Amino acid sequence: MKKRYIEKLGAKLSPLGFGVMRLPMKGGEFPEEVYRLLDRAVEKGINYFDTAYPYLGGKSEVLVREALVRRYPRDSFYIADKLPVWLCRNRDDMERIFQVQLERLGTEYIDFYLLHGLHKNRWEDIRSKGVLDFLEEKKKEGRIRRIGFSFHDTPEVLGQIVEAYPWEFAQLQINYYDWTVINTKACYEILEERGIPCMIMEPVGGGRLSRLPEEAERILKKG
Repeated sequence: MKKRYIEKLGAKLSPLGFGVMRLPMKGGEFPEEVYRLLDRAVEKGINYFDTAYPYLGGKSEVLVREALVRRYPRDSFYIADKLPVWLCRNRDDMERIFQVQLERLGTEYIDFYLLHGLHKNRWEDIRSKGVLDFLEEKKKEGRIRRIGFSFHDTPEVLGQIVEAYPWEFAQLQINYYDWTVINTKACYEILEERGIPCMIMEPVGGGRLSRLPEEAERILKKG
């Protein structure tokens, strides 16, 4: 898989990333096929792996450690992880959760760190608690390499967020349905105008767009 160098990120990324979520588990553990799947991704050139604190009941980050961190050179892939802002009542919660994430991942730093699932209320709440200072502190310590956020709200709210901080990247839900129905197109254009690299999540809407109603499928196949 041919990598793309993103100058603003200082990173050479595979155009396709791997979301470490919605993976099968048996008895609370990951079957061997999950490890083979991640090995296959690495073999084919994927080097961007996206996880989060709550994914897979908190075990997604552990899987990244066991399947990637302990088996491949740390500088051969990138880890994206997220701060669950809805669980942060104060700065102490941010620190505690971040340390848990580093321990689960088995790494000393996180390549791409996002504020998870921002919308208007979450953004106003977490910003008032000093989250930007927290992120800056962790970046100075070398624990975070790049700072961003994932987003679920209107273009107007996104405009407010991008004006508040020099974000290095953002993550949007982009697929052919959300592009127009929730106006992700306008959100993407806001990032483009400001030169903020965009990571794409939910390209098939968490699977719901992989199987369409018969009438919709007929319309698409006509084209």
